[in-house]
Amino acid sequence: MKLILVILVLVAFIISGILFFIANFLFKGVLDRENNWFKDVAHGQVNSDLDADHGTELQEREATLLAIGESYWHQGEKVHITSFDGLKLEGRLIKAQKPTDKWVICFHGYRTNGKTDNGYIASHLTTQGYHCLIVDQRAHGNSQGRYLTMGWLERHDVLSWTDFLVTQKAPEDIIWFGDSMGAATVLMASGESVPDVVHGIIADCGYSSLPDLFHYLLTSAFKVPSWIPILPFFNVIVKRKLGFSIYEASAYEQLKHNFLPILFIHGEADTFVPLSMSQKNMSATQGEKELLIVKDAPHFSAVLFDPAVYFQTIDHFLHKITN
Repeated sequence: MKLILVILVLVAFIISGILFFIANFLFKGVLDRENNWFKDVAHGQVNSDLDADHGTELQEREATLLAIGESYWHQGEKVHITSFDGLKLEGRLIKAQKPTDKWVICFHGYRTNGKTDNGYIASHLTTQGYHCLIVDQRAHGNSQGRYLTMGWLERHDVLSWTDFLVTQKAPEDIIWFGDSMGAATVLMASGESVPDVVHGIIADCGYSSLPDLFHYLLTSAFKVPSWIPILPFFNVIVKRKLGFSIYEASAYEQLKHNFLPILFIHGEADTFVPLSMSQKNMSATQGEKELLIVKDAPHFSAVLFDPAVYFQTIDHFLHKITN
């Protein structure tokens, strides 16, 4: 009997060690800025549409959008703030073509930067009467930080950037725009004490929570059986390294405290962050809400697949909440 008990304890110890090893690998690969595993290996697996052939027309359109966005980003004025935990964060102020007191703060997605994700968005918004502040999120682009936290600590940065604009520019209206991780970031921020000057949110393909996202990607992209408890071990490492639990990091739960109007946008063919997550988020918010679904569009590609409908919907939403 004792031998059996010793064997069981040994087996449990070995299994726990293996799970901690996997969880630590996941932590470094997903949340450590200095680790290139996601870019080199995982990106193509979790975003199965990444290398799909969408035809020459779409490829040329994407190249054009990126070039326009980069040009607008370089025209912007470089600004900085210090985060609540001492990181120097960088953004770009891009002025509207006509005088205005309306601002949109743009938050980009996972492992990218403001120039790439939001430069083209700003090129449109500035023609529609909105100044733009394009942010490089912590541990991205020109901002400091080693670890990114998928929107949870970043939600405090949303409020810090908002305070910066209120202090420096005295805006009449502020709108938060985010894509992918940036969308989750602004949705998570919506459950905090939001300044009255913030009048709405645009969330393009945001996920519902860290556990939802990680569980979905582990089972769908990496074919890990759902009964293998990697996330609890991953959470132990996150709590020790970053000071919070992944089970706290939920846009869905934060939205239960939100009364701001929100425009949700999602591609129907998104295999990175499924459409169901925007639908789940939409069910939680307490404010006015609408959802634009773009047929055939993969992750953060609605603007590429149907730019006319994309911007018509955004323009109508902005006009409605700022006039």
